[in-house]
This record gives sequence, C-alpha cells and structure tokens, in this order.
Amino acid sequence: VTEHEIIFLSVLSDFINNKKTERLPDKNNEYEDVLKIAEIHSLRAMCEYVLYGTTKNVQHQLMSSVQRIFAAEKLISYMEKNKIKLCVMKGFLIREYYPVPELRTFGDIDFLIKPEDKENVIALMASAGYERTPGEEHVMSFRKGIEYYEFHTSLIEETAFNKKTTELVFSAWDYTVSYKEYKYIYAFTNEFHIFYEILHIAKHFRCEGAGVRMFLDIAVLTGGAVDFNWEKLFEFFTVCEMCIFAKNIFYICKK
Repeated sequence: VTEHEIIFLSVLSDFINNKKTERLPDKNNEYEDVLKIAEIHSLRAMCEYVLYGTTKNVQHQLMSSVQRIFAAEKLISYMEKNKIKLCVMKGFLIREYYPVPELRTFGDIDFLIKPEDKENVIALMASAGYERTPGEEHVMSFRKGIEYYEFHTSLIEETAFNKKTTELVFSAWDYTVSYKEYKYIYAFTNEFHIFYEILHIAKHFRCEGAGVRMFLDIAVLTGGAVDFNWEKLFEFFTVCEMCIFAKNIFYICKK
C-alpha cells in the first residue's frame, strides 16, 4: 500500500465520519496523486471537499447532482402517477446517508420493476423523451441529457450464482417497504438492501473486481446510518453460503 493510498482512505474516513485530520499544507500540489486515485474510484469531488473545501470541481459536482436528483424525483413521481410499481435502490438511495449526499456520485440510477410492467415502462419513457440504449436482456437503459436510468426486471442473471441465491434474489419484492409518501414506489428493507449491495460486490469480483466506493457504501450503511438486525442480515448470507465473504467485507469497512 502506497502513502497516497493511505491518505486516500484516511480522507474518505474523515468524510463519512465527519472528522478533520490535521494534515500538512499542500504547498506543492502534493495531493494530486491522491486525487488521481480518487478519480479512478469516482470519489474525486468527495476527496477534494475534505482536502481543499468547496473547489470549482466540487461546486460543479454539487450542481450536477442537484440537477440529476431533481430529474430522478420527477421521473419517480411520473411513474407513481402512472401506477408503475418501482423499487428505488443502490447509489441513489445510499447517497441520502452520506454527510453531503450530492458528493456521492452515481453513473446510473437503478430501479427494479415487475416484468409485466416492462412494455408500459418502455412506452412511458419514450413519451417522456428518453432514448433507449442497448443493454442486457433483464436491464433496460434510458438516457436524456445528463440523465441515465436502468430499469431491472431481475437483479441477477439466473446462472450467476447457485440456485438458492437465485431463488432468494428473485423474491426481492418480498423484502420491500414503501418509499417516502408514495403508493407505488418502494425500497428494500435495510437488511435486504445491505445484503444485495454485498451480493453486487460479489458479482463484480466474479467479473473484474470492485472499486472502493462499493465498500464505502457498506461502511456508511452499517456505520450507524440505518437501523438493521444483524441476525436477519446473516440469514440471507447463510442461505447464499456467503458468510465468510460478508464478514471480510465488514472487516474491511471497519478498518
């Protein structure tokens, strides 16, 4: 582990824990290597905020996030109005638990929908001016300007994990609760949400590896941001035979 990587992790720890570590003044732009690492993990604005305060890049990120969040909330209301059952998940939901939510960036905004609503969603997105882009069979992607959404009819491919895991994840709607004041919009229970985020990390490990931001999300969720039951959470990991993997994730987050 390099010195720059240690500083990078220390900066992230300061951000999510609302701490301020005394560091030497950056007279010769010495933290640029730290920010290069942060950029790889889509965490540059967050790290700049800790090291330098509200820079131009941080201001740009704040403005961009506000625009995207406003647009997403408008889209969610649009789906509610049209009685489309929708589950909000992943980064768009987790950002709410960060000290500065707008600095938790996201590439796309993910929703889970019922397979039978697929054609209705396609029609509604087209009528709202969104362009559909190519994607996997169980994922529909739509873009318009800076907006980018993915609608999932299932959370994993049927062959990605063992049968018990597939059955559990395909029953995701059984682990949802109402989202805010909406009637047709949902979010996962805290236990299932944490479980799915770690399963998503496992999926990335199978393919190419996982970035630091994924671990940071788990650290935020389990660090006091939400109430959850550890026993209920590990019931999911037990079914999927992922207890050791999950414990390693939690150990990394604690460190």
